[in-house]
Formats: sequence, structure tokens, C-alpha cells
Amino acid sequence: MGAGANKKTGGGRNVRVRHKDLRADVAAKIKAWRVVRTETQATVARALGVSESTVNMWEAGERFPNPENLLGLAEVLGIPPCRFFRSAESACSNVRTPGTSPAAADEWRPSRRNR
Repeated sequence: MGAGANKKTGGGRNVRVRHKDLRADVAAKIKAWRVVRTETQATVARALGVSESTVNMWEAGERFPNPENLLGLAEVLGIPPCRFFRSAESACSNVRTPGTSPAAADEWRPSRRNR
């Protein structure tokens, strides 16, 4: 019984850590794709009908976009939605991203100066 309880507690912590990692990964990718596409937070916000501060919070990892806004972000940025998720990147390997080469599409990590 003790081992089962520890397993549940440990599993709960792991879920929270994974959720935090996912939020950070998606936040970094939102910003990186926005910068690559030379869009401002204001133009993205207007296109989605949200405030500029909302886009800022998504990019900072303080908030997570709802599914509708995540799909809207993908459309505004011209990428398939799967590009926002690390675990889904392999599923996107055959998806061409408009305006970039396949190699450039995977180069999503922003440089330090763009953060």
C-alpha cells in the first residue's frame, strides 16, 4: 500500500512538471514563430481578437491559449498547429510550412536577443 501511495504522489508531481514544460515549450514556439514571421504582438492580437497583453502572457508562459486561439495562432503564423508541440513534431515532419524550407521550419528556438 505504501508503494502505491508513493507512486500516485510521484505521478501527480510528474504531471505538473510535464504541464509546466509543455506551457514553456509552447510559449517559446509562439514567440519564435511570431518573430520568424515578422509579426508584432499587436498584429497577432488584432487578428485573433484578443488583447496584446494576452499574447504577451502566452509568450511568457503565464497563460496558455485555448484550443480555438491556438488554431488561430497557427493560421495567423502560417504553420500547422502541431508545430507548437514538442511531442507532435515528428508527426509534423512531412508537413511543409509555408515560407520556409523544411530545415528552417524546425529551427524554432529564438536567439537570446529576441527574448
